[in-house]
Amino acid sequence: MKRLLLIFLAGVLLLAMPVLAQSTSTIAYGDSVTGTISDAVTSEVWEFEGTAGDVVTITMIADETGTLDTRLYLYDTDAYLTDDIAIAENDDSGDTTIGTLNSRIENFALPVDGLYYIEASRFSGEGDYTLTLELSTDEPADRVLNGTDIPFTLPEGWVLDNDSNGLFTYIASNNETLQLVLGADDVLMPEGQIGMSFIAPDALSQFELAPDAPAQEVIEALIGVFESDSAAESYDILDNPAAISFLEGDSAPEQALIIAVELSVGTIVAAVQHDGDFEAAEPQVIEVLNSLGVVEDEDDAEIVQDAIVEIGDLNADPFTYEDGAVLTIASPENFLIDPNEQGYFYIANDEDMLDAIRSGSTDVMASGAFGISITLPGTFAEPLGLAEDTPALEALIFFAEAVGSTADVEEYVLVDDTAAYTELVDSFAPPNTHVIATDNEDGVVFIVVQLGPDVSFASVEGTVIDIINSIAFTPAGE
Repeated sequence: MKRLLLIFLAGVLLLAMPVLAQSTSTIAYGDSVTGTISDAVTSEVWEFEGTAGDVVTITMIADETGTLDTRLYLYDTDAYLTDDIAIAENDDSGDTTIGTLNSRIENFALPVDGLYYIEASRFSGEGDYTLTLELSTDEPADRVLNGTDIPFTLPEGWVLDNDSNGLFTYIASNNETLQLVLGADDVLMPEGQIGMSFIAPDALSQFELAPDAPAQEVIEALIGVFESDSAAESYDILDNPAAISFLEGDSAPEQALIIAVELSVGTIVAAVQHDGDFEAAEPQVIEVLNSLGVVEDEDDAEIVQDAIVEIGDLNADPFTYEDGAVLTIASPENFLIDPNEQGYFYIANDEDMLDAIRSGSTDVMASGAFGISITLPGTFAEPLGLAEDTPALEALIFFAEAVGSTADVEEYVLVDDTAAYTELVDSFAPPNTHVIATDNEDGVVFIVVQLGPDVSFASVEGTVIDIINSIAFTPAGE
């Protein structure tokens, strides 16, 4: 009710479970060991000797032959012997290089000398696993926000968890605080501790907002959700445009605030919980927020991960076809268009991209490329063997299956007409190809968006939505 997690996940909380004292096996830095989790053996414990200040990374990867969904806990000796809360844990790493549902406690600094205990456990399922213990460098961890390609820097000693729905990333200054962020309402964070919950841009659709909605607009919408008495204010202290609100009112968490940050790939929302002294917590919050979307190249120069496409003002001009049909579509004034006579309308940000989408190229698009192919109402249905009035969702599901895409097809609520969306994955289409089908009174319309590998769909989605909403078609003879 009062936390952003509950807005989307309806109270599904992932709480730390204490480990019961049990027999242990030994693991050392640099080792990879294997084990098996089943309904009969729901966890296995591995112990190692650690020194205060050691920065460790622990990774648990499930064997693909099983159904195991892993979960990791790390305990110091006191916590292990007293069944106390883990000092670090992770359920879903969110890391595509090891599998997003596999677990990783990354770059965690051990607090004291002594024995440590790793509990290799599960969220669900059964199967074999591989557990690896590494002595890491003492550099802060560069991570990616769950459900996005947006990198950020996790401060040294902080811990992280992701939800399995690909929408949230939770970080905190220690594991006790992380558990409060994950599982409690209306509580102050421990003295000097900070918890942060991040929402991916795609989750903003839950509020009928575009992924790249302005920060001020996002905060104003969330104030309404929390029934807060507070106002949205510009937060100019960050490197990127941002807005902030200190939540107040009966439905708002105690000592919590929300910050929306505009990035080239979309708008990120961070809910911040603190001990009541935000002035003391603010420098670390700023450090994390300013690291969003920034990675280091080999020369340690900061670079933005995604290309920014220059998009001019939209102009809507009617085009009359030879048969008398009239199509009106808005397009950026700095883009090229080709309203051909075969029932397609092409828009692209340069000549090479226009040629690529006209020719149906299956090659990877060029860096910074942005092109849209739009079919006249009903035009694309006939080649697919569909009726012109086939609903958009049904038509897009059929099309995605026909081209071999393995991605889900979803309802798309951000445009004026009833619509559906999918990204083409594992098909013959070029990477970073997105398709939206909309219900038009004269037949289903397909909008195919093709992008360069360094352009995120979230960064151009607002323009795509405006273009789709501008489409007006008058059939010949009317």
